[in-house]
Amino acid sequence: MKSIFLKTMAVLLACIFITACGSHKTLESVMSTDSAQKEIKDVRSKLLTEHGDVYGDYEVKVSQNDIVYEYYYIPDYTDEMLESVKKVLEADTSWSDTVNSVKDEIEQTSLIRPDTVTFAYYSSDGREIFRVTE
Repeated sequence: MKSIFLKTMAVLLACIFITACGSHKTLESVMSTDSAQKEIKDVRSKLLTEHGDVYGDYEVKVSQNDIVYEYYYIPDYTDEMLESVKKVLEADTSWSDTVNSVKDEIEQTSLIRPDTVTFAYYSSDGREIFRVTE
């Protein structure tokens, strides 16, 4: 489920790059356009509507050509549940494939390859549960 969900989010964000690209030199400049900001809000709303029973918030942060996808679990997740989630995320061996797929999709649509892509997961109060960067 993780890879399907992440790839769906990547494809939605790729649409941002298609509509916002042009003479931009960095992903940050693409993402700072008004149309990209609107798309990000739409993606966030879609995520929270479809997965509001798991995620209480979602953010995309871009600095130069580095992208961070931040997922915040709902307050109902206990420390024990978050520890279980952490173990599942740590045991997942497909992170490199997922990150490379996201990088490929963004590069195809924006002609800019991200230097790094990070997926970060947090408790509702902001404690980091898991992070992967490639």
